Amino acid sequence: MLMDLLWLTKLAYLSDIFTKLNELNLRLQGQDTTIFTMQEKVESTIEKMSLWTSLIDRLNEDVKSAIKCHLQNLPIALLLPEMSSNGMGVNNPFRNCHTDHIYISDQEELIDISCNSSLKSCFVEQSLVNFWAFLDKLKNQQ
Repeated sequence: MLMDLLWLTKLAYLSDIFTKLNELNLRLQGQDTTIFTMQEKVESTIEKMSLWTSLIDRLNEDVKSAIKCHLQNLPIALLLPEMSSNGMGVNNPFRNCHTDHIYISDQEELIDISCNSSLKSCFVEQSLVNFWAFLDKLKNQQ
């Protein structure tokens, strides 16, 4: 087996793919990780997989077909589920986005936040988690 170039190439490929998935797994962890940063990292990995698929054309035919077949049959939906963008108003309350899926009172609160220039500067200066913690603290003081 160690003399079979195709088998070794497949082994190296699988090793590389699982290394990338492990790296993604590690990047999805952490104290300041939010669903929004996770979504961005998952979307980035999916884009990279598309890039890798497009680069396969530069390889020899046997290796190309083996890798292409695996990438196309890889259960991406199971490994990297598609994530909704429903919460993007929470991710950046200063960007226009659809908020039809949340309560009207929450929509109004997002409008108040998005129109407040001092909150906008706080948003730029702080992490997402710290920004919302700051808003929660402000709300509790009122």
